[in-house]
Amino acid sequence: MTDHPVVDLRVLRDRSFSAGVFLISMLGFVLYASLVLLPLYLQTLMGYPAYNSGLALSPRGIGALLFTPLAGHLTTKTDPRRLLAVGIVLGSITMFQLSGLNLYAGFWDIFWAQVLQGVALSFLFIPLMSLAMSHISPQKMGNATSIFNLMRNIGGSVGIALMTTFLARRSQVHQNHLVANVTAGSPQTARLLQGLRANFVAHGIDGVTATRKALGAVYGMVQQHAAMLAFVEAFWVMGVVFLLMLVFLPMLQYSKPVRSAKTVAEPEKVIPSSDIPQDWPNPLEHETYDEEHDLVLH
Repeated sequence: MTDHPVVDLRVLRDRSFSAGVFLISMLGFVLYASLVLLPLYLQTLMGYPAYNSGLALSPRGIGALLFTPLAGHLTTKTDPRRLLAVGIVLGSITMFQLSGLNLYAGFWDIFWAQVLQGVALSFLFIPLMSLAMSHISPQKMGNATSIFNLMRNIGGSVGIALMTTFLARRSQVHQNHLVANVTAGSPQTARLLQGLRANFVAHGIDGVTATRKALGAVYGMVQQHAAMLAFVEAFWVMGVVFLLMLVFLPMLQYSKPVRSAKTVAEPEKVIPSSDIPQDWPNPLEHETYDEEHDLVLH
């Protein structure tokens, strides 16, 4: 191994830093995955346009703006692991709140969950960074922060890939289960198809086309509910991932800062002129003599 590698992985020998890197990866997993899934839910199932979907996500910034200064102040006053535990619990509560959504959820159901998530993030990033870098020397700080941010982005990429795949697979599973209950012999299905067909016929569509449209509408409902169940499960899984982060908190080392006693500078002692010996050389006279001597030599 070279003495000066481009990426020095030897900083991972520090247990606190290694635990912090792992936790920031899990945090990136949940954070980026939720940033992708929630707009998909709002736009595909709730019918939100892109602008309104962005507005629904904006309260996250409000919570972070209000509580980040408080989190930064408390990090220097108390054990950051306590703040990190608070942030993890709040983040898991947010995910479990989102897992309780349905096809009739309103804007305010999303609003308050996003505000709480912003508060959780303010209690996660600052204490985690403080704990992870607490034992890193200043010479290795640049390399350590690069690895820290890299793993957060990698965790986010893995989270987006896994959760979108999970969403697609679980949608198929739920669709198979729902389709098994939507049969021609089901009285509920027969009444629904009859009502939809009558509605299409009332709008001037012929009977054959109305029947096809009614079947298509029922299939669309099945797909919509299957996707909703998949979103609920995805948010629930991310809430569990948040709670699993609590297990790794004891691995983060925290050393309480030692306050050094304040030293008061003593004033310089001034020697009275009466205590100076008569034969004490005068530096000014000596300097003048040297200058005159130099002039004579030149």
